[in-house]
Amino acid sequence: YGHQQMILLRDRAGNDWRNHMKKNHVRVLLAAVVLLTCVVAAVHLVTRTSVEQGGLQVVASSKTVTVKLSELDLQMIEGQTVNGKGETSDVAAMGISMEKLLSDAGVEDYQTVCVFADDEYKAELSAAEIHGERGVYLIQEEDMIRLIVFGDSSSKRNVSRAVRVEAS
Repeated sequence: YGHQQMILLRDRAGNDWRNHMKKNHVRVLLAAVVLLTCVVAAVHLVTRTSVEQGGLQVVASSKTVTVKLSELDLQMIEGQTVNGKGETSDVAAMGISMEKLLSDAGVEDYQTVCVFADDEYKAELSAAEIHGERGVYLIQEEDMIRLIVFGDSSSKRNVSRAVRVEAS
């Protein structure tokens, strides 16, 4: 009887020790995940483009120009956009065509243009779309700039809070 009791104590002590080690591994893993998340968030926040309110960076080759949309020759932009459900929304705002913005910024030769929001969401446009008849515009909405692509079957490329335009 005494011998069996010693074996049970050893087993219980061994099980407790193994459970304790498992808990420590889980804690260390959880701490590593939290630390990694903090590092990724910090890097993302540091690398985001920040411009003055109403400003927009235009990047082509190694040249970066910052423009203020309200200081450009804006015109009334009117049309309809379509969301993913097929519902239409009327747009009527002051803005500028992407083609004119790029030309005014000295960007002449490009194949694609990416428009980035302040959270790095982006929409890609081809030169053919920009020069086409459908209409690609940047409009002023209260305190932000918005990309509008008329004729798209979904408004996913209508970028709100646009801060950067990259032509390549």
